[in-house]
Amino acid sequence: MLYTVLPLVIVAGLFSYTARDEIEINKMSGRPDVTINVIGFRWNWQFRYPGTGANSTAPLEVIGRSGEPAVLMLPQGRSIRFVLPVPRMSSASFWMPASLFKRDMIPGRMNQLAVTIGKTSTFKGRCAEFCGVDHNRMIFYVAVVPGAEYDRFVGGRTRPAGLGAAGRASSSRSASGPTSRSAVGGLRAQTRHRRS
Repeated sequence: MLYTVLPLVIVAGLFSYTARDEIEINKMSGRPDVTINVIGFRWNWQFRYPGTGANSTAPLEVIGRSGEPAVLMLPQGRSIRFVLPVPRMSSASFWMPASLFKRDMIPGRMNQLAVTIGKTSTFKGRCAEFCGVDHNRMIFYVAVVPGAEYDRFVGGRTRPAGLGAAGRASSSRSASGPTSRSAVGGLRAQTRHRRS
């Protein structure tokens, strides 16, 4: 009886702690300050900021290109919800190692996660699941900036709603602000140096 009951009690206890923590980690606020759609494609990332378009402008999009990873700009201290719609590829995994968050992008299912980052920083994000031949190049940069700088970034990057894909790609190249530009530029330089 001891060898049967004691393991069941231990497993039940561990399960209850795991379930409690999972519920807390996966909790979504009803009205996040910022919502960002994350789209993985071969072999890069696209970030859409719904609700940023105003006065007949389309919402902001940042699209990575070959040799130029996308830069995900986030505001410090605000609640952020990431929405991961059905991916354009068979599998990908959105991972921000520095913030300890990862979510898989699963065909046929929309995943979400919520974070609030309390300090400004810059770091790399990656695809955490082998997704194909150029998986190792599927990175992006994250720049967590003060709220005022984030507001300038969003306000200065709107574009006419009729602008096509070429315009979106070139608009994603524009500068993001003095603080984050130098920090992200440094990360890009490190990446180029490692590749060579």
